[in-house]
Order: sequence, then structure tokens, then C-alpha cells
Amino acid sequence: MRRETYGHFPTLARAICLAVTHATVQRLENSFRARRSTKHRQRYRACCRHLDRNPWYHPRSPTHRQSCPCIPESCMVEPRLATEGQYMRKLLALAAVIASIAPATAAAAAASPPRLLRTDVSALFAVRPATISFGCCGQVLITGPGVRSIRSGKLGHIRWAQWNRAQGKGHGLYWIDDCTPDCARGRFQSTPVTIEATRVRHDRYTRLLLIYRMGGNTVFDHRTLRRLSGAAGPAYQWL
Repeated sequence: MRRETYGHFPTLARAICLAVTHATVQRLENSFRARRSTKHRQRYRACCRHLDRNPWYHPRSPTHRQSCPCIPESCMVEPRLATEGQYMRKLLALAAVIASIAPATAAAAAASPPRLLRTDVSALFAVRPATISFGCCGQVLITGPGVRSIRSGKLGHIRWAQWNRAQGKGHGLYWIDDCTPDCARGRFQSTPVTIEATRVRHDRYTRLLLIYRMGGNTVFDHRTLRRLSGAAGPAYQWL
């Protein structure tokens, strides 16, 4: 089965946040410069109206001083906006908000619930499946607790006490067909079972541990998810 990891999610979230932060900084800087240019032109026209045909003359230039000798000393100083500090404070606040959102975004990207193969020799995965079938003919079946007969068709629901990316844990009944005289007419026998699913790969549990008693002994049945080769379509099996 192809092995994949999820380490790229936090990196992707950080890259997105950095891109958004950079774009926001550029927009704030452009807005600040535009406002300073507008303020500059307004003060220029107020000080020397007869040079309004060329509003981009800098008030400090020698030509400007000679053409407009009555210009006040205040116009000789490059204007500064009183809101520059406010822009910086807003920028720092925005950066702090984005930095706090980045871990949550990465966690949300990695928090999709894993799935479990519920039917052997298939691609049927489910979150907290009601039943689990093993073998190509369903010779082994895990159902919900309290089921009295497989033939009734009422299989109940496995009781999952835990389901996350670290582990899925539940309990039910382990039914096995004795295949006497054949599997189609065999008799199912049941025993309580504990289910532990671990090692998530590609949003799927890939290891399964079944703990039950059989013949007076405690059985620890370890299974691994494998992809079947040569199948017409995607097919997996617990081996």
C-alpha cells in the first residue's frame, strides 16, 4: 500500500499565511504612500497656486523657491501623516492575528477523520463502520454487541469508544463461520471482541488488532491493510 505522510499541511498553512501577510503589507504601504502624495499636492497648491500646472514640483527644489518666494517655511518640510503610527499598529495587530490562525488552520487541515476498510476485497472505507467483514465470502464478521443471529440480518452497530488520528477503539461480537459442511451452509459462532485501529496513512487506518477468546485462549489477531494487485479497480484487504 502506498505510504504517505501529512507533514506538508502545516507547511502549506504557513505559506498561505505568509502570502496573505505579504499582500496585506503591500496594500497598506501603497495606501500610505498614496495618501502622503495626495497630502503633498494639497499643501503645495495651498502654498503656491500659480505653479498648479505642475503639481509634482517638490517644495524643496531651488526652482520652486525662486518661483514662489513667498512660500511659508512649513511648506519646505516634507509632510508626514499623523496616522503613520496607526498604520504600523494595525499592521502588527494583523500579523499577530494571522500568526494565531496559522496553527489552527494546519490543525483543521489535518483533522479530517480517518476511515476504516469495512469489507475485504473492496474499496469500501467508512468512518466508525457499523460492521467489519473479513474474507472474500464474509467468513468472519464483526457486528455490534447483543446480536443473537447472523441469519436475522440485524447486525447492530460496533460501539466505538474512541476515533481519532491516533487510534480507533471499539468493541462488538466476532462471528466466524465453521464452514461445515460448506461455508454457505455453515454455522456462525460468536465471541466478544475488542477492536484497535492504528497508523493512519492517506486518511485510512492501516493496522488492526482484534482481541478475543477462542478455545479457552486469548487471541491477539494483528492485521495490516494491503492493496491487492491485479484487481480491475482499487481493492484492499486485511492480511
